[in-house]
Amino acid sequence: MTSNSISALPTEVLIQIFNDKALNSSDLINCARSCSRFRDVIYYSGSCGLQFTFQVDHLSQSAWEFARQVLADPQVALRVSKIRLTWYRRRRRWDNTWTETWRWTEEELSQIYDTCEEWKIRSVYPAIRDGFNSEALLPLLLCYTTKLKSLDLGNVDPEFIVNLKYGYRMGDVRRIFDYNRLGWEKWDIQRWYDSGGATFNGRGRAERNCVLWVYSTMTPEPWLPGFASLKEFSSGAAERTRYQQISFDWTPIKHLSKITALPRLETLTLRNMGGRRTLNYDSDEGIASLWEQNPDSSVKHLELINCAWRESLCRKIALLTRNSLESFTYLAAPGTCNGYLYDREWRSEGYNCEEIREARIIMENEVIGYFRQAKMRKLAQGDIKFLEYVYRSFHRNLNATTDEPDYEFEDDDSGWDTCEDMEMSEMDPYLSWKRKHLNSDSEDELGREQWDYTEIRRSEGPESDYMYDAPQKKRQIKGLKTRSHFVGEGGVQIL
Repeated sequence: MTSNSISALPTEVLIQIFNDKALNSSDLINCARSCSRFRDVIYYSGSCGLQFTFQVDHLSQSAWEFARQVLADPQVALRVSKIRLTWYRRRRRWDNTWTETWRWTEEELSQIYDTCEEWKIRSVYPAIRDGFNSEALLPLLLCYTTKLKSLDLGNVDPEFIVNLKYGYRMGDVRRIFDYNRLGWEKWDIQRWYDSGGATFNGRGRAERNCVLWVYSTMTPEPWLPGFASLKEFSSGAAERTRYQQISFDWTPIKHLSKITALPRLETLTLRNMGGRRTLNYDSDEGIASLWEQNPDSSVKHLELINCAWRESLCRKIALLTRNSLESFTYLAAPGTCNGYLYDREWRSEGYNCEEIREARIIMENEVIGYFRQAKMRKLAQGDIKFLEYVYRSFHRNLNATTDEPDYEFEDDDSGWDTCEDMEMSEMDPYLSWKRKHLNSDSEDELGREQWDYTEIRRSEGPESDYMYDAPQKKRQIKGLKTRSHFVGEGGVQIL
């Protein structure tokens, strides 16, 4: 078939071809360049959107570059139908992971200010202007992506500098101060201790500690265009956040009432909300009044993937989606009873199959009971599913067969920082100096004990999870970058 005959196909057929999941954004861009007909169908029909991978704090500064393109030509944002975030936060002792500070022109700053004023998101302007935290760019892009259908926050890493499970050591604190001290600023380590280690400086941060800008700007007064058109929303968590003693205000659980209030949202997926504290419901508003505040939720499908079971979470979901929810899926790792055992600090190795089966039945009955109490309008008992996923690598290695769905974890490079001492010590002058000159009685070691604020007992520590025992993915670094200044921060009812 010639290229002329392909371009002569009906628009409906071309839309089906271009929406094939095997095609990525680069493929669609190449097709759009081949002829004007393909360009019109892909870019302007509204049925073939492009996916933009938003790389938070990546060395390439691709998010900042894309924002600059959107400011120069807002039509670029109209082509985006899906945004997916990947996280590349700075590592506390690796100079070549500290992304440069972004610099705007005066004309661009004026345009950004006008946009923030128009959409009533003035609070995010200083963070965008200072060029430290690229996550702050997302609300700005949502002002232009009027055809956005899907937003995936990825495995969120809320810290500006990735920390280990037990907090910063004194030597690390001093080095961070030295790396990022502005000429007119005087850092006080005691002030750092007094603040709980939560902040270095107010610039680049949301109104509250660890609240992502995407949630700070998720308000109906008015809805940003990207929020107003959204049909799918998903979010996960980096593995390291399970055990850190940091604020969990960044999790979607804390902002579930906002998310379910999005006017066109149909599918909500939450992943890796595995830590017990992550799923604690600790809001100022009473659970009984949630449905009264948001009676018109449009969420039809909700999935919880690898999330620990929490009673308050299911109660909240039932009340918020009482009139709209049509399907509920709880997908979890084998042997955890959909998070029930994990949440109670049990381990399947210490219990026989019968005990695990009984625990799973208890958890499933509790979930169904909450939905029955809420008198769901459209959710039937048959639409509530509890599944355990099987890894694709398990199928390949053991040739196992199962009717359960496959689920593949995304490698978010969450363990890279943990291995830095072992793998890269020869390349870091600080580590080399420390190995030669410091001993167990040094101030650095004493500082570590002082700064160990997580209250996790080091002798026992969090147990290893086989799901994450995979070779760690390392980021390819292209040369060294100048370090930036760091900123801390009446239907069917269930029978």
